Amino acid sequence: MTGITNSGFRSFLFICQKNMKTIYCLLYGVLCLACSSENTYTLCGTLPDGQEASKVVLVGSIEKETDTLSLAMTDGGQNFKLEGKAVNRLVFLDKGDRSEKIFFYAEPGEFYLEQKGENFYVMAENPKSIQARLVTMLSAMDENREVGRQIKEKVEKTVNDSVREELYLQYEINWKKGNDLMIEAISQFKGTDLAVALLAEKRWMIEYDLKLFRRAIEAMGEVPDSKMKTDVLIKYQAMADKQLAGKAPEFTLPDINGKMVKLTDFKGKYVLVNFWASWCRPCRARNKKLIKHYEQLKKWGIEVISISCDKEGSRWLQAVKEDELNGWQLREDVKVNGKEVGNDYKVELIPTFYLISPEGMILEVNPEWKEIEARVA
Repeated sequence: MTGITNSGFRSFLFICQKNMKTIYCLLYGVLCLACSSENTYTLCGTLPDGQEASKVVLVGSIEKETDTLSLAMTDGGQNFKLEGKAVNRLVFLDKGDRSEKIFFYAEPGEFYLEQKGENFYVMAENPKSIQARLVTMLSAMDENREVGRQIKEKVEKTVNDSVREELYLQYEINWKKGNDLMIEAISQFKGTDLAVALLAEKRWMIEYDLKLFRRAIEAMGEVPDSKMKTDVLIKYQAMADKQLAGKAPEFTLPDINGKMVKLTDFKGKYVLVNFWASWCRPCRARNKKLIKHYEQLKKWGIEVISISCDKEGSRWLQAVKEDELNGWQLREDVKVNGKEVGNDYKVELIPTFYLISPEGMILEVNPEWKEIEARVA
């Protein structure tokens, strides 16, 4: 074994001392890289066929197209790789020429774009990441929406009225399930910016349902102040201000026999007012559901008043006969009432129900069965 001479050893020390600064710099760089990787993300993917683009970007919101957080050029076709600092908040991947934006919680880690059916998701390598939890909730909502789409397709192809009305009831059940999934998704991230961001981006699902909006606000919890939070609360308050409350507006309308019926005729009783129309299939499906509960409502002392919004009386009468409706059947008649009752009751969509107290006060708008039972119990 050959030994190292003294002169050789001294030369080795000299070389080390001379290059020590370089070695320290290299080590420092490695350490910095290791540290920075703990606060960065990498997002890779391949755009689907027919969606070639020169760039892929991450934006901070749906509305602000200029709010670019990260940008990557594609490889002349469909492959891309995004890298950037983890901002730990919800951002959106804008891919291809369709401007379809995909939810992405920009946290540290490795991520990749994946297509499931018609939808795209940013998948996380770490199954315990926030993004992984987010995708689980989003995919469940998307699956629910797909079921609803399939039901609507069946409705359009069905000529049998009874089958169609059954499908509408299925659609209603599926819609309510979708609402519950949305509330669950928001509550998963209660008290965080992600909760308010989810509420804001899914607001289209609740813009005509104040009760659902209220549930979403409660699921969101106390979150840090932000423009997005302010916008959500302003929208909620605007909806609340439009909601009918207080004294139920009086009306005088003809029944199927031409007899004039007033709301005050039912003073001292609970009243369930139902706005509907013969051309509204969901209304007619809901009416048949109401028939099944009619005897129980009578036992509870609740009068059911159905007000048709039909312009033509003949179609209204035909629908009443075909569906074998019970309870008080009235129709809006501007000539008699002097104005449209639906406007007085702030009806924007039908069917719409109001539960009115024996004192003539609005108790519930679109009450669920359990809410009716609780009110009169």
